[in-house]
Amino acid sequence: MNKRIKIIFAILIVMTIIFAYGALLYHDPMRPSGISLEPPGKEHILGTDDLGIDVFAQVSKGYFSSMTIGILSAAVTFIIGGVAGVAAGYYGGRIDLVISFLINLFLSVPQLPIMIVIGAFFGQSMFNIVMVVA
Repeated sequence: MNKRIKIIFAILIVMTIIFAYGALLYHDPMRPSGISLEPPGKEHILGTDDLGIDVFAQVSKGYFSSMTIGILSAAVTFIIGGVAGVAAGYYGGRIDLVISFLINLFLSVPQLPIMIVIGAFFGQSMFNIVMVVA
């Protein structure tokens, strides 16, 4: 295995352990747990925000939410792309042309504005975010 890949995996594992500590220590990262704008200290590692909510708890929850969305989006994309690629390669002909046209169409459209519009239209659930990103 490449040395860079080992370093990246080591960093990912260390970050997961650190943020797992925050996720297990603070059960509800949206509930105030201290005074407003408390500086970093023993009780609140990164301090609190203007509502008294622990910043480390919010970062820990956000880390796991982002990792979940990323992994699920990659899996959905892999499955859809794999099925489309196998269908295009196996059947060929018109099916290959249609799938190639759809791929070129999706690649030519700016993705971020479309993702924002679709995300605003369908709402903010974990499933919708994964489908929009995928």
